[in-house]
Amino acid sequence: MWKNLTFIILILLCSNIKAQKINVSYGGLFGINTSFMDSKINISEDILNYDPTLRRNISLSKTSKANFGYNLGVFAKLQPENSRFSFESRFLISQFNNRYTILTKREDYYKTSSSGHWNSVEETEEISNEFTIINIPLTAEYDFCKKNNKIFTLFCGLAPNINVKDGHTKKEDIDNNDIPLYKSFFFSYQSGISMSFNKIVCDLKYERSLDIKKPNNKDYFQPSMDVKKFYINSISLSVGIKLN
Repeated sequence: MWKNLTFIILILLCSNIKAQKINVSYGGLFGINTSFMDSKINISEDILNYDPTLRRNISLSKTSKANFGYNLGVFAKLQPENSRFSFESRFLISQFNNRYTILTKREDYYKTSSSGHWNSVEETEEISNEFTIINIPLTAEYDFCKKNNKIFTLFCGLAPNINVKDGHTKKEDIDNNDIPLYKSFFFSYQSGISMSFNKIVCDLKYERSLDIKKPNNKDYFQPSMDVKKFYINSISLSVGIKLN
């Protein structure tokens, strides 16, 4: 009985999918973005566990400076007729520029034969980043408002990213080989809002990567810094045109 009922339900679903008309649209788009970095960083355990009579006032600070880049690519959208829901995929080339600074401060006690004194110590990493990334997002969308040929849509989704140019500040190991800082492949998630009017589409999007730090590159940083993760954040404004 249950097998027959399941078979009937599957037939009805397949019939409904076949009967449902899918509208397909595609086009090109261009946009600008601003990006900034953030991270998960701690003071090194070796620094924290050092003799407190010889080391004090240990602190860590991080700053990110955003800059502008661009997005360029194509999109394709599938939407069942008479439905507010749709799915969209894009193929984008995105360029990001930003700077990131890590600063640790402390005071070390220096002993001489007759006396001693506290001396301020600072260690800094300044990373200048220039990424060129192939971004292929897949998003689910919902048209929450339709008025006077204008459609307002909320969307969210995931994207695989291929880092084709990684222009971070370079460092070398003891054998004069470059120390890679970031992964060449990573995922990101995004959300935003778009408005379409006839064949013109505008969207505002926030995107954040998962961890992009390459493992086993501890030697890139100062001894006081225990850098665990890095993330790219970006806000982009894009304008597209539908070609069908």
